[in-house]
Amino acid sequence: MMYSGTDSIYTYTFKHEKKDDCPVCGNLARDLDVDPNLTLQEFIDSLAARPEAQLKKPSVRSADNKSLYMQSPESLRLTTMHNLERRMGELVTNGDEIAITDPAMIRVDFKYRLRFTRELVKGSVKMHGDAAKRVG
Repeated sequence: MMYSGTDSIYTYTFKHEKKDDCPVCGNLARDLDVDPNLTLQEFIDSLAARPEAQLKKPSVRSADNKSLYMQSPESLRLTTMHNLERRMGELVTNGDEIAITDPAMIRVDFKYRLRFTRELVKGSVKMHGDAAKRVG
């Protein structure tokens, strides 16, 4: 609403539209390109840099409600901490959906459908920047 002196009041009405992939009001998963050779820790670290998320302490669950990593309570953090060193391709498969929550975003679940950008390298992998090198 805009007040313009003693003459009039101007208002503009618009229809609110819902985006199905909106993390607040939608329920569809957004596509997310992921290197399956990234560790879960590297994936979580990358969430802080994503402009639509900017998550600080994210917890990650798979679509079948399997906890991949939970920040709290402490007992769940300790139980899921070993997954941080595992590669994304070992924890989920191409096309799987994951839900990400963060204490800073109360009542908001970020839902992503993972699309792997390359093949999972078999064997143990040592990460150097973006390149994955096979060991052993």
